[in-house]
Amino acid sequence: MTQNLKLLSPVWTHLTQIQPDRAQGLYIYDADGNRYADFTCGIGVTNTGHCHPRVVQAVKDQAEILGHPIEIVPKDSQCNPDGSRRAAQEIADDPTIVAVVGTNCPGAARACVEIISEAGLVMVSPSNNAYDLTDPASHKAGYARTGSNNLLQGVVAAEFAWDHLGARTAATIHDGSPFADPLQQAFAQEFEALGGTIVAQETIQPTDTDMQPVLSRIAAAGPDVIYYPIFVNTGGYVTVQAQEVAGLEDTALLTTMGMFTPGFLESAGEAAVGTYLSVPEMDTSSTPYTDFLDRYQREYGESPPAPYHAHAYDAAALIFAAIEEVALEGQDGSLYIGRQALRDAVYATQNLAGLTGTLSCDQYGDCADPRSVVYEVISADVVEAYDRAMDAASRLNNIDDVTGQILQLFEAKESASMLIVLQSLRGRMRAHLSSLNEM
Repeated sequence: MTQNLKLLSPVWTHLTQIQPDRAQGLYIYDADGNRYADFTCGIGVTNTGHCHPRVVQAVKDQAEILGHPIEIVPKDSQCNPDGSRRAAQEIADDPTIVAVVGTNCPGAARACVEIISEAGLVMVSPSNNAYDLTDPASHKAGYARTGSNNLLQGVVAAEFAWDHLGARTAATIHDGSPFADPLQQAFAQEFEALGGTIVAQETIQPTDTDMQPVLSRIAAAGPDVIYYPIFVNTGGYVTVQAQEVAGLEDTALLTTMGMFTPGFLESAGEAAVGTYLSVPEMDTSSTPYTDFLDRYQREYGESPPAPYHAHAYDAAALIFAAIEEVALEGQDGSLYIGRQALRDAVYATQNLAGLTGTLSCDQYGDCADPRSVVYEVISADVVEAYDRAMDAASRLNNIDDVTGQILQLFEAKESASMLIVLQSLRGRMRAHLSSLNEM
């Protein structure tokens, strides 16, 4: 059972007897060829399936570098430590592999990054947001990412609570996970720096269902806002039960991307209405991104299915640009790419125009052009609202767009579930990233 536990994302608590061998699409296959539907995959896999052919094809579309074709060697980390280490070792043992785009899951990155680092390779992740992967105390040479640093969401939430909710006292709830604990700490630090007071910092377990004791203690302190950067399995209970605890009637609820899913609306129901969620944002109106969408839709007849498709594209583009910077062509036409030279070139990247914004890497591998947006849940009708709301949210790129989009939604008589943009906070994010890296 212990061996099986290591195969699961730490978000989940169930054990399985399955010993995964490979994965494709929705399914995981064991060594005997038995097929299982995978309901425990991480965010980078949920929307596309394992080894989605169009994700692989998107990289192939780059065609070539300096006249040489690009070969894609797909490896499946299965979003677990064992699978990640196995895939990383296979990559490290292959002298023809130049660089890695991945991983999707932060737990997989933690497990394999040392192998990649010791091999002298560079790995650029599109969707790892965990703060520790680029923290100066734990960063491994060779790791970089185009996804934003999770700590930024804590900072954004604190600024939003102070500036727009008018909160002067706050409480936090976290589950002790590597995702939630650092976020609530970043929130608390920024909120106090703004002049606010943290009146409680409570811890729950991922399996807890009775939140009344925690919420009652918080209610006694009378906070203006509760920040709870946790996941749906516990966040739904907190949201519902906060409505039942005396003393929290006027307390705002503020959470983050761990609950930015239809599952939150399903679990919390009408209690979710009025909740605020801070999530990363990108400018979907930029010419590079709209051009990319046009090409993709012409090729496949649909929009990209993965939430981090643009970040993955930028991760590959960043690597390709670095290769062009350092590659040397031999007399026989062969292309030589020094691993250390490539790594150095990735970290030296500045002002590279990407789909997600302008990419500039620091010495610890944070390359994102980080932006954030805060949403308010205005309807709990998942079936009617979610797709329309997500489409609306994807087009709300700054506060000036909000009024017109809201009018369109009302004229169409369609509700937007999570999803009125209240504040973008874009211009302040790079400075926050710099200061957080110095913590």
